[in-house]
Amino acid sequence: MFSIDSWGDVAAIATVVGLILSLIAAARRVRELGKLNQAQFEDSLDKEYRKIIRGIPMDALLGKTVKGDNPELRELLYNYLDLCNGQIYLRKIGRVGDKRWQDWRDGIKHNLSLPEFAKVWKEVKREALGTFTWLERLEQESFGIDPINWPCGCCKDKPSKRWFACARWCCRRKKC
Repeated sequence: MFSIDSWGDVAAIATVVGLILSLIAAARRVRELGKLNQAQFEDSLDKEYRKIIRGIPMDALLGKTVKGDNPELRELLYNYLDLCNGQIYLRKIGRVGDKRWQDWRDGIKHNLSLPEFAKVWKEVKREALGTFTWLERLEQESFGIDPINWPCGCCKDKPSKRWFACARWCCRRKKC
């Protein structure tokens, strides 16, 4: 049976309890910092989105056709597609949280349904097939399957929440 024989024993127990409480507090702080870093990272991509969208004419954002040939609009829409492709990849590797991903996915789906976005997206797929593979795949999945649950390249038989969850060497080395 356990017994406390001296004040030294009490001090040792108090030290251990204090250490455990400190470790718990430190772990919570690290988790909170991780969440803060995640939010800041996601916010930086939101800022990039707003920067691109700011240059797109309101008519295009409202689903109207923009008259005339507008190379600047095509360039902005191409940059938007590139950003979307990157966002999907970041979700695939677990760098984007669930709520933010749902917002992004819904926005991507909506924007690609707008005539000007759809026209440029169709042109890019026709002229440069394979340029935006993540976006192409999301569209092929009808925006229904979360990229974080897609199987990786070498493990088509099983989805992996994150590449490092895969037991295969190529996945651990980010080769697929």
